[in-house]
Formats: sequence, structure tokens, C-alpha cells
Amino acid sequence: DAFLKFLRGLSEDRGAMAVLRRTLASDADGRNQIRAARYIEPFLIGVNDQWQRSSYYLVAGLYALHPEESDRKFAEVLGEIWQSRDCAPSLEGRFLALLESDTDQLAHRLRMLVQLVRSQTKVSAGLDYAELLSDVLRWRWSDRPVQRRWAREFYGRRAETPGPTGSENMEVQA
Repeated sequence: DAFLKFLRGLSEDRGAMAVLRRTLASDADGRNQIRAARYIEPFLIGVNDQWQRSSYYLVAGLYALHPEESDRKFAEVLGEIWQSRDCAPSLEGRFLALLESDTDQLAHRLRMLVQLVRSQTKVSAGLDYAELLSDVLRWRWSDRPVQRRWAREFYGRRAETPGPTGSENMEVQA
């Protein structure tokens, strides 16, 4: 993807990365996006959908916050961190709040969790930003495929541990 290739090229430019990180801050007057426009707008020529435009700014800011890449899915990385913390209820709660986020809450909650990912030393914490951008673009879909897939990815590594209280006694009826 040309957009991510461009971001990779900026990763050594501390000034550009600072400008992109500022797009994650509260920006009531739009100054942070105006400053970042020189980096992002060339990829949005002809795009009028505000959500699509906002998604590019958001992912650029998240990339600048934590420019470590891998082919690992965001929810899988979070699930691994959660397990490394003995399935801490606080992290699970933050993840569930993210899944329930509307478009107004999404940027803040993603930023907080990417900061958590960045702080990890026990877990390899690179992210697949191409997939993250694709997921953010589809966040508003009414059938919530991204949120459902993220839940599967987050909890999927926990297959060897028992489920919630009482689930071990459930029987499958044929």
C-alpha cells in the first residue's frame, strides 16, 4: 500500500512523526490536521467521505506513535498481552470498551491501546497497519464484522484455558 510505504519513509523524520502523532490529540480547531495535511492529503485526492479521511489521519497518527510493524493483527497482539498479564480484567474491559466504541470514541480508545502495545517488553508488539487501516475504514458497518473478528482474535489464543464460570458444565445439544 502506497500510504504505508510513505509512512515507513517518514519513520526517521522526527519532525514529521511528531506532527502525525499530534493528530491523535484533541483538535477542536483543526490545527493538528492542518499541519499533518501535507503528509496525508496526497493520498486522499477525490475522497469526500469524512470517515474515510479521518481514518487515514488516525492510522497515520497511530503509526507515528508506534512505528513497529509486523504481520500481527491488532486484536491478537492485545490478546497475547492480556494473557501475559494473567487475563487482567482491566485490559479486557478496555478491549471490550474499544469494541463498543462509536466513531467519536474510537480514536481515543485505539490510541490508549496502541500506547499499551508500545510499552510491552514481554510480547513482540509490531502491528499490521495495512489491516488496521482497513479495519478502521469498516468500523461503522452495521453488522460489525471488524468488532466480531477482533473478539475472536483476542480470545482465540485462550483455547487451552477454561471459559467463563459455568461454561465447562455446558453440554452441546444435538
